[in-house]
Amino acid sequence: MQPDESGFTLIELMVTLAIAAILLAIAGPNFTTFVQNNRLVGQANDLVTMLTLARSEAIKRNRPVTVCARESDTACADDTNWDGGFLVFADANGDGVIDDGEEILQVRQALEGGNTLRSDATTSVTYRANGITGVADVVFRLCDVRGADAARAIEVSSIGRASTNVGAESCP
Repeated sequence: MQPDESGFTLIELMVTLAIAAILLAIAGPNFTTFVQNNRLVGQANDLVTMLTLARSEAIKRNRPVTVCARESDTACADDTNWDGGFLVFADANGDGVIDDGEEILQVRQALEGGNTLRSDATTSVTYRANGITGVADVVFRLCDVRGADAARAIEVSSIGRASTNVGAESCP
């Protein structure tokens, strides 16, 4: 007696491959959007986390703490372009520049995915010992290839609170 032979017929295999191809064609663009959205959310959250860290450290240390655009792991960039990442450091004199003896608390490397992060006019945000910035609201625009509609706006109020909103007025 011969055992039952089981397997796929050519027609079953072709139908399965056709269904898989249709599902991939539908899911592919949605997956790309999913990845882009998650990248933006993660990068926006990184900035908000750094700002929150700076605020809490300023209060804890009872001295200024600054977040600045990163030129290197030990120097701030004198630019409103924050694509290269950012630094948080204990800024003893509150001048927004890393001087000898000032401790670097956190470093965020450059943004991934070709995304851009620009501030409206500032190269750094300094929190005073009481946790406020004492300057007018600062707005950061985090953008990807999709432009302003998909962008994130990160706003820092004069009292030091950071928040994120979907959409930005413009993207570079």
